[in-house]
Amino acid sequence: MRKEKGRRAVEVIYVCEYDQTLTSDQLLDWAVRCGDKTLFAGQEPQVGGAARVRTCCEGKKWQKFRERLIAWLLLGYAFQKEYGLLPEELAICRTEKGKPYSASHPEYCFNLSHCSAACACALSEREVGIDVERRFPFRLSLARRICTPGEWEQIMRFDGAKREQLLQVAWSMKESYVKKNGQGIGYGVERVDVTACLKNGRQDGYLVRSEGRYTLAVCGAGQEDVVCTVPEAKLLPPEHR
Repeated sequence: MRKEKGRRAVEVIYVCEYDQTLTSDQLLDWAVRCGDKTLFAGQEPQVGGAARVRTCCEGKKWQKFRERLIAWLLLGYAFQKEYGLLPEELAICRTEKGKPYSASHPEYCFNLSHCSAACACALSEREVGIDVERRFPFRLSLARRICTPGEWEQIMRFDGAKREQLLQVAWSMKESYVKKNGQGIGYGVERVDVTACLKNGRQDGYLVRSEGRYTLAVCGAGQEDVVCTVPEAKLLPPEHR
């Protein structure tokens, strides 16, 4: 794993912005032939087997399934690049709250996320949470539900695109926090305060990026940590290309 001076473990964040390079046939072939033996083993029962996979290959259901497949391919790619580990060596399991981890290599922490614009994963030697979210319009009801008083004050100082961006950042940061602590949405995102980032543009313990189509937030990372963008074409193992 890349390290900084002082032997601090550096988070490495991988992002794949979908470009439709991978065809449905390629992805289905990989999922059918390797899914049970690799990242899906023991924790994605609906993926295993050709019949179950092919029920996900039409319409909106297929689009969601495609996003998940590419996210897991990205994670496998990242583990090979950073640790030299093949997907089948990871023995992926889930906690009671649903957070994935490697049973065979618990010294390596990771988290992944996907939306209709991109997928992303973070690797670390300590707990980490990541959220990538497609840009969405400002929703007053959402702001009221998730914001602390300080966050509400910062967001409502603006209007238009700036207000929309701040709410998006707040949501992704909160989501990354509850994924890092392993509790998920049930923890209560309204308990997570990210006022400092909304006010100053950064907050200790977080990396945040607002792109044209999506917002990325990583809890357990720093502004200096590495973000790598990977094209779809690199993700599929050679035998499935």
